[in-house]
Amino acid sequence: MSSRPRRRIRRSSDAETVIEETSQRRLAVVALIIGGVVILALIGVLVANNINAADPDTALTAQLGGLPRATGDTPRNFRLWSVYPDGKVRFQAAYFPVIANAPASEVVTIAGPLVNQPGDIQAITYFGALNISGVIQPGPGSDASRAYELFSLERDPERESYGINVLITNPPYLSADPTDARYKLMAMGAPPQQYYKQMIWGLALPPGSQVANAAFQQASDAATTMLRPYRRVGLDGWTIYYFDVSKLDNLQTIRIRYLPPAAGGGEIADPDFWQADRMR
Repeated sequence: MSSRPRRRIRRSSDAETVIEETSQRRLAVVALIIGGVVILALIGVLVANNINAADPDTALTAQLGGLPRATGDTPRNFRLWSVYPDGKVRFQAAYFPVIANAPASEVVTIAGPLVNQPGDIQAITYFGALNISGVIQPGPGSDASRAYELFSLERDPERESYGINVLITNPPYLSADPTDARYKLMAMGAPPQQYYKQMIWGLALPPGSQVANAAFQQASDAATTMLRPYRRVGLDGWTIYYFDVSKLDNLQTIRIRYLPPAAGGGEIADPDFWQADRMR
């Protein structure tokens, strides 16, 4: 075995200088990357704030229509107002109760849509029920001059949901824009509620409609809180705006200003209600 000492490798000061400079460059690159990420994040926050402050359609376009909020929590309620080119409105509502420990037979009440007079109710169908009866009632509060039908419905325990489908004419929800009669205003009040874990309302506008503002505030309601839609989707040619009324602290107003399609377009198929519910 050789007793020769190991040969030491001497590193020149030039090599150490090169290594140190390389490390410094790497640290500088990492610092630049981190700084760039922080700047981009700040820009993103500013852009998001500006988008959220803009017209709801602008915000929803930037958000690719907005994210869904569908959950399986019960009890929940989904309502859809479909506005036809001739001014009729179809109101559909589905109620999903808590199934666990539900009684074998249960009678529930459902309020139909407001009408200016009972004769404006054109057709009524229901689902998820064994039988149903209805009685005309005066509208609530400032709508006392109007009416609605209050339905008593015996829920079918074999079904996960129940509800109604009501077609009305001359709807109080629809009016001409006082500043420009070419435009229509679809409006309603959304009151606070604490019973449903999720309550989503959808407003469906027919093919060919042009929305000017999805949260239109008039000069006469400066103190009113406007509820902005959180989602917009296209379905069967219709455009549906979704409003989350699950956890409101006070009465809020939903109002869409839009230009309806030209008359004479012929019959159009209704939007798929259950698909609209799934897309909420």
